[in-house]
Amino acid sequence: MPYAIRPLTDEEKAAFTAGTELQMALPPSNPYLPQDTSLVEGDTAPVPTRLSDDGARLELWHLQDASFGVPRALAQIELWSADPRASTRDRVAVALLDRLLDDALQEFRYPLGQAGMDFSVSGTDRGLELRAWGYDDGLTRMLRDLSARIAAFEVDPARFEIQRARAVREWQNVAQDWPIDQARRAEYEAMYPYAFQREEAIRIAKAMRPRDLAAFADRLRDGLSARMLVHGNVTAAQAQEMAAAVQETLLAKGTPPAAPPVAVRTLPEGKQIVRDVAIDHTDSTLDVVYQGHGTDPVDHAKWMILGQLLDTPFFTQLRTEQQLGYTVQAYYTRFDRLPGLRMSIQSGVAGPVTLLQRVDAFLDGEIPAIEQMAPEEYTTLRSGIVARLREKDTQLYRRSDRLIESLDLGVPGFDWDEQVAQAVEGIDRDTIAAFAREVLAPDGPTRLIVRSFGTNHADEQQRAVRGCRDNACVASKLGQVWTREL
Repeated sequence: MPYAIRPLTDEEKAAFTAGTELQMALPPSNPYLPQDTSLVEGDTAPVPTRLSDDGARLELWHLQDASFGVPRALAQIELWSADPRASTRDRVAVALLDRLLDDALQEFRYPLGQAGMDFSVSGTDRGLELRAWGYDDGLTRMLRDLSARIAAFEVDPARFEIQRARAVREWQNVAQDWPIDQARRAEYEAMYPYAFQREEAIRIAKAMRPRDLAAFADRLRDGLSARMLVHGNVTAAQAQEMAAAVQETLLAKGTPPAAPPVAVRTLPEGKQIVRDVAIDHTDSTLDVVYQGHGTDPVDHAKWMILGQLLDTPFFTQLRTEQQLGYTVQAYYTRFDRLPGLRMSIQSGVAGPVTLLQRVDAFLDGEIPAIEQMAPEEYTTLRSGIVARLREKDTQLYRRSDRLIESLDLGVPGFDWDEQVAQAVEGIDRDTIAAFAREVLAPDGPTRLIVRSFGTNHADEQQRAVRGCRDNACVASKLGQVWTREL
């Protein structure tokens, strides 16, 4: 397309500027742009060090780590209140507060993104979790400003209405998720006493008002304590400076509240509990959960080996050969420090009663297969598990996640994977075969079955013995609640 460049005439200049004062200026300088990208000197310690005293309102852990050659760091802060889980109403308030905080902090996020930094604020069943990451040179300023904004946060009624409507819509749309995902969510709600109960949450959220959330936010902020991990290109002095920025702004004076304990329901010995989930879908689902009662590395090693032994043959027999469904999985799982095993199927060709019969037939044949397994085949499988547990971190933030997981699990030595790896190395084939026969015995299984009957299998549902229709029924049948203090 033809074009030309020429100077503006005097008349054109006058027309463009008549009655207008052009206000033009450069944007303000970005305070988060790093000025110092050098790497701190000194070796990386094997594990983080606790820098705070016992009983401090902020428990501080630090690991100086420049081994990845990047001038970056991560700070994770777990904020605890006395007990934000006292009721479903409080859990709904935490979820809405999380959304409103994230919404209010969007403008603050822009200059951080331009400077290669970011943060997240998320609600937990114990309070709030903050994460900040990026160039270490601007991390202290970022934490101070982020904490100040959270401390000064006020509930905006208009934004409250928008975020509440979005939350309710998302919670309602959970009913459109894949059946296998809905079954696993029902399992989670059954196993954890403080799990988010979706239907009740929708009802509570619809009745909640801005003043209710504001009162909750004030109560939450008035009684916070925290645990903080700083990891990366940061010295101990810098980590303490970051902790001070958070503590001075967010944490009140006085006696800090203890962190609410982790709580998990246990499966009673020798019982099979069935939870029926109503899902409007043509497919059926089956989720079979076994749970161990020991919490040490050897207990987890046994369940981990068993899950690996069942993984491939379970998929081969039920998915490839029997073609029961496109989602077929068997794997080791964990309920905080309690180990377990999960077998899941979503099927369009068979109902959950039939699926369970096939699962039990598979287990009945697989136990002797484990007993007859060639020693060298077992050794190879066991070595593969150990290699995965000892796999080296390839990124700074991947190591950060592993350190945070150790703190969450209550492993101050930060060596949980290594403890389990050593336990795996010490378990021979005969030991795991005897263990499999003990925990998977079809005549007395200790397990939770979560199932849904697809519309294609309504006839099977009519013949089936009914299970629990809600979590209250499941909770009444489960065993004692296992707790762990943080």
